Amino acid sequence: MGDNRKNGARCPIAISTAVVPSDDNRIHVLALIYDLTARKQAERSLQKSEERLRSIFRASPVGIGLEHDRVLVEVNERICEMTGIPIRS
Repeated sequence: MGDNRKNGARCPIAISTAVVPSDDNRIHVLALIYDLTARKQAERSLQKSEERLRSIFRASPVGIGLEHDRVLVEVNERICEMTGIPIRS
């Protein structure tokens, strides 16, 4: 969902609502509006960084492997060329 700022620019927002009963038989609605601009910018920045690192990982002339608990969980093509073990998808 989006909304407009005073200058007309679009702003990503999230809206959360809740119905709040009262003792006098009236119903109140509580609405919270969150500006998601900073979150969206951080997500775009993270995505660009991940794409850059993925590109380096794939194109590197040296073997690169990611390990977790002493097990290689991801390797680049150069590691496979060096070891003769094919990449599993």
